[in-house]
Amino acid sequence: MDSLRTQAESAALSMPEWLLNPWYPTVLFTVALLTVAEYLSHDLADMVLLPFYILVSVYGSFNLFVFLASWRNGSVRPEKLEYIPPGNITYMYLTYNDFSMDSFRTVIRAARPDDIILIVDDSTDPESRSQVDMAAGTFGCGVIRRDRRSGFKAGAINNAMRIVNTEFVSIIDADETVPDNFAQSALPYFTEDDVAFVQVSHHSCNKSTSWEKNMGFGVDLHWKIYQPYRNRYGVVNFLGHGAVLKTDAVREVGGFPELVAEDIALTSELYTAGRRGVFVDEISAGEEFPSTYTAFRRRHKKWTMGSTQFMKRYFGKIMLSRMKWYQKLDIIIPAMSLPMTLILFVYIVSAAFLHITSSLWLFLIALMSMITPNLQFLRLENKKDIPRALAVNALAYVSLFPTSVYYAVKGILKPVFLVTGERKAKRSIKLELAGDMAMGIFLVTTGGFSILGVVCLMTGILFWVYN
Repeated sequence: MDSLRTQAESAALSMPEWLLNPWYPTVLFTVALLTVAEYLSHDLADMVLLPFYILVSVYGSFNLFVFLASWRNGSVRPEKLEYIPPGNITYMYLTYNDFSMDSFRTVIRAARPDDIILIVDDSTDPESRSQVDMAAGTFGCGVIRRDRRSGFKAGAINNAMRIVNTEFVSIIDADETVPDNFAQSALPYFTEDDVAFVQVSHHSCNKSTSWEKNMGFGVDLHWKIYQPYRNRYGVVNFLGHGAVLKTDAVREVGGFPELVAEDIALTSELYTAGRRGVFVDEISAGEEFPSTYTAFRRRHKKWTMGSTQFMKRYFGKIMLSRMKWYQKLDIIIPAMSLPMTLILFVYIVSAAFLHITSSLWLFLIALMSMITPNLQFLRLENKKDIPRALAVNALAYVSLFPTSVYYAVKGILKPVFLVTGERKAKRSIKLELAGDMAMGIFLVTTGGFSILGVVCLMTGILFWVYN
């Protein structure tokens, strides 16, 4: 088996650079696509449309070539020490009215004798706080609470970081399960001084319902396809949890940026400072996918606000940094995927009321940008699962178009941190459903994006079936 792995790695390393780094073919394909479109259609000459064409072309091409390169890049492993480097870990188990004893026990088992476990508790519910106190007393762990909840999740972490005196710190979410060999497997990847964090892979650990199973496939595939290549050709993201970070590296950049998307913001700060991350897929932590369509929408709102706020704060800083050109794109383009819905909406409104001519090429390019992220489902081991998983994921994510537009605006103006597991009142759900229906009617009546409108009109069915 080892010899086969060595052969696979050697074959991958001997491939031409542009085939392994998805950003080279992405740029070449985008230029070719826009050149052909310009030759066949004069609509692209309109400067109002050109930025949108470029953005969706790059986004669609990027997803296409990441998928194509994923087989080769998946066989290339990052460097690893032959021993476990010295240093203890402070595990921060973060909870906000969602403490899980099953999840917390996995942290207890993973921690070594000299490691420290802190429960960072922002809970407001008395029962949740009582559960935290009971667990802390049972296992002899510390509890960190704050009088004033500010700075989102990052504010809670920074508050706890004040008392951390270990070489490493690990962020664990309340619904996460970590393997027993978490530390022993992650620490050997701190091979150089510039490695600031090691991010381990994840998988969906709740697949008891049809919704959880089909949507969980997307989680598993995303980690397998969109992360390994970044060890060599992009920016390894700290993804908010399931990672080990160097304490001094976090402190050198001023702690966790207090934004909704503190993870990608911290990643940007570290890379701008000359640090980097390593992605490890030899171990995998479990994470719960939102168990209902309502919870799924709630998480999406947080991601949309977080991505938009991040782009607002960090776009200029990243573009002016000393990072390589493809590293800049590797941060910006994926982060633009959710705010891009607002740009699409602006185009739709402009086409409807300002009489901007809608082009067949724009439709095809936009279609490519929606199809290519779903190519990952072709990698499912059981091919019989592909049609249903693809249909459920496509309908679920496309139905979020109105939500993405609204919360992209909110992310620009006044973002808030939403906890996925919190329940929503029926009145709030009805208001959201009414908004989706209104957007669907608008898209259908204006034409051009009628299919998108039909999916928005079907949102009520998704609420009914998957809640």
